Amino acid sequence: MFSKYITFILIPERTGKVKRNRISLKMLVILGFFGIIGLMGWTWVVYDYLSIRSRLINLEENQAHFETQQTRIGEFNERFETTRQHFDHLNSLYVKLKRLTSLTAKSKDQTLEGEETERKDQLERARKMGILEVIASDISEIDTDKKVQEAQFKKLLEFFAGNANPLERMPRGWPVKGYVTNEFGVLHDSFSGQLRPQHGITIATRAFTPLYAPADAIVQFSGEDEYYGHLLELDHGNGIITRYGYVSNLQVETGSIVRRGDELAQILNTPRTTGPQLYYEVILNSVPQNPVKYINPLSLKD
Repeated sequence: MFSKYITFILIPERTGKVKRNRISLKMLVILGFFGIIGLMGWTWVVYDYLSIRSRLINLEENQAHFETQQTRIGEFNERFETTRQHFDHLNSLYVKLKRLTSLTAKSKDQTLEGEETERKDQLERARKMGILEVIASDISEIDTDKKVQEAQFKKLLEFFAGNANPLERMPRGWPVKGYVTNEFGVLHDSFSGQLRPQHGITIATRAFTPLYAPADAIVQFSGEDEYYGHLLELDHGNGIITRYGYVSNLQVETGSIVRRGDELAQILNTPRTTGPQLYYEVILNSVPQNPVKYINPLSLKD
């Protein structure tokens, strides 16, 4: 079979000599075999080149992404260091403030509980957004809050350091016009029918009577209380705190600075009272005091 020959005849388009090429079938098979091998090799080279090219493109993209992430991490590190120094500064301000006032931090249990909740929220956000996006969001929030916190601390320091005479922040006079219905000591609770400690006094008054600050102070708390409804708590510094329960129409917020005579709220009837009345407490170094000691009875003669 392989002894046969195949003749190829080449006829030019124009007049010319006809060319004939004779090749054996064996040689044709060999040439075809090597041709197929060469084609397969070339196909593999092209495929390998395209694969390498694709991997190089992915590598370049990954490299660019990595460099971007490295840049962001570097920025986060710089901002974190700046934020850490800022909070160190705030902590030093807080220590100074603690020496001038009786502001206290949250209890350890509350802090731990809050940190655990915050960690769970951050993990959930990291799953949805990505860790770097969560870090960027948290740092942005810190950047926004830290200026407000620093301004507030400086404001508090100026307030407490500004009045060197402690008598200027000593509560004096009646916070509202009225008369005492429940005295300091022990009280018979009309709701529960039991005796309970009375750490302050109850002052009955008329509806819409304004509540005035008895001395310069910082509003340590302004909001809802489980027992006293709306509750105000003022920190006058030097360990003196005053509390005001059963109030309405609050006009000050937590962190506000108030001066003696500023209107804080109004007195209205509440579901916990039988008529318009104010619950008034004075606390000195965490020990309840009889508010009558700080009231001038002559101020009731208006």
